[in-house]
Amino acid sequence: MSKYIGKRIVPKHCGEWKKEVAYEMLSIVLDKDRGDSYISRCEVPAGVELSDAKYWALCSDFSQQIQDMSDQLSETESRMTEDLSETKAAMSEELEQESERLNHTVDAAKQTLEEQVSMAREELAQGRLDMENTAQRLEARLDANVAASTVPDSDYAAELVDMRVTLTGETFPSAGAAMRGEVERLECEISEAVEKSVSEARLGCLGINGNLALAFLPAKDPKPNGATLEIGKYLAYRIISTTTWGQLYHSFVNAKMGAMRKYLFLSKIRVISGSTKGISCYQYSPEGENLNSHVKKVANISSGDYQIVVGYGEILENAAQIDVSPCVADLDSVIECDSYCVLVDATAYTDTELEELFRYMTEEEDNYLIRNYENWGVSGMPLYVQASKNAERAQVAESLSGNMAYHVPSYSMLEKNGGAFIQSADDAAWAEIRATRSAEWGTHAGIRLRAPNKT
Repeated sequence: MSKYIGKRIVPKHCGEWKKEVAYEMLSIVLDKDRGDSYISRCEVPAGVELSDAKYWALCSDFSQQIQDMSDQLSETESRMTEDLSETKAAMSEELEQESERLNHTVDAAKQTLEEQVSMAREELAQGRLDMENTAQRLEARLDANVAASTVPDSDYAAELVDMRVTLTGETFPSAGAAMRGEVERLECEISEAVEKSVSEARLGCLGINGNLALAFLPAKDPKPNGATLEIGKYLAYRIISTTTWGQLYHSFVNAKMGAMRKYLFLSKIRVISGSTKGISCYQYSPEGENLNSHVKKVANISSGDYQIVVGYGEILENAAQIDVSPCVADLDSVIECDSYCVLVDATAYTDTELEELFRYMTEEEDNYLIRNYENWGVSGMPLYVQASKNAERAQVAESLSGNMAYHVPSYSMLEKNGGAFIQSADDAAWAEIRATRSAEWGTHAGIRLRAPNKT
């Protein structure tokens, strides 16, 4: 029977109506043939039809439920169309601006690259000419010595002594040592010329926010400071701190001296034991004077068993060398450091923009920039926050739909697929919405509508 609760009476739900069953007053039953619900006005004897208004009253119309759902779907579709139109307009404007910036950068990089390649070819040709001239002089000397050894009146010993003196005036203990020294000198000069040419070519290809760590010449090999250095188990280097500031420095020649005034730095570390605090960025003048460390903000972001260290700060105008360390380890701490790092010229960004970028990289979980740390090349990455977020959404869309487009897909229209619902069950219906991006690509999604429980 129905229940009295406080100052109200709660009807009893009796499920599907059965003609042979008697029902109490305020009993709710379901007409399974029509989908409507009825409530008893009084006690109903067995055998009474639902159409008998003396005993039954209609309390739920299934057709009205479907109409209500149709109205809700139309309203939802209208909101979706408006939201997608606004999103499309904003993204189109932003992508157009980004395209202009990239086109400008590519044209400038192309011109610079052509100039650098031309210079590299000239330097290599000059190095080859120098080596050929030296080889000819050495060959002439050898021929003279051989000839002298067969001519009775020639001073063969004097010829050998003469071979010990190189073109630069350096005297070696033997003729063989002199030849080997000259060859080693030439190899060193050619290697330095090639390395310089490659570095200049990379700088010529440098895109917006390109990784300078791959373009700048190394000032020296990575070295520890206040720590001992070993080969790492998980990363390239392992340091064991012997002080409260154990570090491992990546050292670069600043090829943008005077023009680069702010930097952004990322590197991967793994804490084996102990702890580490912040980063260090020492800078040196052309004369080798220590200009001290200039770090403004730093954070360590967990990435599985590793940490991605993110920091930024100031580059002094007369800094010709940059030594940057991803860790400042406490005493006896054991830290492993990556041989790869990211160094970006952030001069074009205001302090407010750098602060927002830092917040995005350190607070947004699994964000696009940190996830692509190991893919950060000289061509650069979208670094300003809004572009980074859009690039992240594009990557998610690609993984879900297989769309290999670089940017977020933009949809040209949104339309309902047919005017009627597609009923798939007694209590559910489907309405389908199709979004078409172009003639080649398309995707669709559906909204499922479920009727309230009618039992």
